[in-house]
Amino acid sequence: MLSAPPQGIPLPGRRLECERLTALMSDIAAGSGGALVFHGDAGIGKSALVRFGVAEAIV
Repeated sequence: MLSAPPQGIPLPGRRLECERLTALMSDIAAGSGGALVFHGDAGIGKSALVRFGVAEAIV
């Protein structure tokens, strides 16, 4: 289940990306490898998604 975005990390309209990132983290925790590439124009939230992923990994 997807947790709420960490405090101070705005992720409006990024539910699908957060779900995919959370699923990848679960797969990694279960022993499956994986890779993820963030790309796109400046200011679309790539860094916020990375911070979300780091916060999910710590939990």
